[in-house]
Amino acid sequence: MCDTRTVAVEREKVAPRGLEGVVATTTAISSVSDNFLQYRGYRIEELVGKAEYEEVAYLLLNGDLPNKEELRDFKAELTKHRTLSPFLREILRQMSESGTPMDVLRTVISASAVEDPGEGDNSHEAEYRKAIRLTAKLPTILATYIRRRRGEQPVTPDPTLGHAANFARMAGLDEAHSRAAEILNACFILQAEHGLNASTFAARITAATLAERRRSHRSTSSPASVTACTRPRTRARSSSGSSRRTLRRTGRDRSTSKSRRRSSRPSRRHGRACHRRRPRR
Repeated sequence: MCDTRTVAVEREKVAPRGLEGVVATTTAISSVSDNFLQYRGYRIEELVGKAEYEEVAYLLLNGDLPNKEELRDFKAELTKHRTLSPFLREILRQMSESGTPMDVLRTVISASAVEDPGEGDNSHEAEYRKAIRLTAKLPTILATYIRRRRGEQPVTPDPTLGHAANFARMAGLDEAHSRAAEILNACFILQAEHGLNASTFAARITAATLAERRRSHRSTSSPASVTACTRPRTRARSSSGSSRRTLRRTGRDRSTSKSRRRSSRPSRRHGRACHRRRPRR
């Protein structure tokens, strides 16, 4: 006869389905909602049209906008690491043309770990350097694959161009639209932080085990997370509210010169309060 055992469940400790409404963590990095977007105390409207993507990347990594010297050094680091190794270029060359960008990023990010000098070092400094190297390479990876699918040869990064302009050039987007670099810069800033959406939540869980950085990044592009990223709810969230309105304003502002747009530095009028994060679909 089978030994039947009864397991007691404390109902009040069971989280709601999908973790709806559960506060998973707190953050001082961003506040993301349908009608409000803020990075490190700066409202998104103060960054788009005034800052370069590199400045916002520095802001998210370091907590404040860079001065001229810090921005120069940060850009130099990104420039140094944009070019792909022959090993990674060969992987991209062998990939099927029917793949998706997320498939490509997942595979190449995984492969890049074997040639990273900081692999296995989980110190704060090493993780910071890995973040810069990954940030630098991602546009080159994606642009190379875009050309691969069109049957074209890859274009190497131009050291004189910034993050958005380089991607536009390498992907051939600047040939189709004269303002491609400007629009991409705005898009990169608007999409730089996603709060605690499904893929970010997966990455946080992986990172909590003290896994190496690329393993956490691979969590964001794992099959489950890729599915989450491509779901209508997740896509709608990333293009809704404040982000969509800000991008529309950027697209309409054709008469403002670059020098005028860059004339004023964004001011942090909002504190660095910690915001509670709930997992989002």
